[in-house]
Amino acid sequence: MLVNRISADDFDATVKATDFIYLEFSKQEVLAGLIGTAVERLMLLSDSRENVEKFRGRVSFIFDGYSADPREIYDVPEIVKYLDAMTSAWPFWYHFLEKDAESVGILTLALSGARSVTQKGGLTSASVDPRRLQATMMRLFDGMNVLHEGMDLDESINMAITEEVVQAIERVMS
Repeated sequence: MLVNRISADDFDATVKATDFIYLEFSKQEVLAGLIGTAVERLMLLSDSRENVEKFRGRVSFIFDGYSADPREIYDVPEIVKYLDAMTSAWPFWYHFLEKDAESVGILTLALSGARSVTQKGGLTSASVDPRRLQATMMRLFDGMNVLHEGMDLDESINMAITEEVVQAIERVMS
């Protein structure tokens, strides 16, 4: 069962029946900068050790209403602003995000100020200042570290996730 658009009221009952959470953010939420309900749902993931352990690497997200937009997600200013505001309130993404290049990559590139560049042959790639990329990754690793310390998770979990994230970012950048 995939979960999206759940409220805080039905969160506990719904997540007990699922192993993966797919968060959907509507264009209306993004344009209005309404992060409250999204952050509320995310906080419920990080408020219990049970959920922290269960949903490690089992969360992804989509932005509904942008499929006709030719830009990459990290090139859409309102999405970048929305992700930045959510991350300021809830910096635990690296623990929870699926470690595919898309989830971790979109978030990291968006928060790093990446831009799409069209190469010869029409291929598009991301261009990002390496210092901004490093600063963004450190911001997200710091958030993960706070979560792990607060939940008293074993250091080996932190090391494993760090390696998974680094590999995902390397795939995005290659």
